[in-house]
Amino acid sequence: MSLPVSFDTGQIAMNLNGEIILEKAGGPESGEPKPVMMRVRDPSRLRANTRNVLARETVIIDVAKVGRIGFGALSDYVAMVTLAQIAPDADTSGYDTVLNLFSEGADRTAGLTQWDRDYLRSLYSAREDRAHPIQQARDIARGMIGEREARMGDDEGRQ
Repeated sequence: MSLPVSFDTGQIAMNLNGEIILEKAGGPESGEPKPVMMRVRDPSRLRANTRNVLARETVIIDVAKVGRIGFGALSDYVAMVTLAQIAPDADTSGYDTVLNLFSEGADRTAGLTQWDRDYLRSLYSAREDRAHPIQQARDIARGMIGEREARMGDDEGRQ
């Protein structure tokens, strides 16, 4: 479960159950509760003022469906799904990723692939204050291309 927080301060923007956070007006002894105000540095349509952080993770594994998948590969799969917050219906068949672990013909012993590592590195280094998801997706794609090019440059340097 992710939680929206202030980009600058980390102040919680909303409770996990969706209720507005309230504070007592004028202190705990006085008045009716009022919504907590979240201050932002510069209101803008060009950058977001909140970001989502992981607040809780619960992983339920149906061991009957795991079959002969090794613990290492299963751990990598769970880490990838949790850290990247992958949509359950995402089509990853065209990528070399641990997310295909439960697909027909998948290598059941495989763990995180280079694609997975590049994706996670790019995801966590992308700007978090993009106003639109497509902008962040482009940052991630550029990051993955940069990771690949850097690796190819390293390979050429070793030859």
